[in-house]
Amino acid sequence: MPLFTWTEDLSVGIAEFDAHHRRLVELINELHEAGSGGLPRVDLGRVLLSLSHYIIYHFLAEEEVMHRWQYPEAESHRREHMLLTEKTLGFVAAFHRGDENITKDLLVFLVSWLQNHIRTVDKKYQAFLTAKGVH
Repeated sequence: MPLFTWTEDLSVGIAEFDAHHRRLVELINELHEAGSGGLPRVDLGRVLLSLSHYIIYHFLAEEEVMHRWQYPEAESHRREHMLLTEKTLGFVAAFHRGDENITKDLLVFLVSWLQNHIRTVDKKYQAFLTAKGVH
């Protein structure tokens, strides 16, 4: 059973970013399954690494579009991305140091952060970028 379900209220109306957000939801659910399914540590690490890489990929893509269209809140948005990236990489480092309990804490953090970030921070760029022709 998935931990996190994509709902239409998470859509930002920009196809590329909605697809990215859906993929992040899928990866969070994969991490949940890996952590609760008793997968070998190496498999859990692989999922954690995939999630971390995808977070960075998505943030760079969003930031590039905001920069290209001179979104006025791009810098504060980028700072939020940096904080999540640092926090996530901290969880990854703890995992590699042998902390077996990071999965649950990371999942709670990521679901809460992603829902809040999309619904409040990402929704702010929706009207601006859509007006520029970004769909």
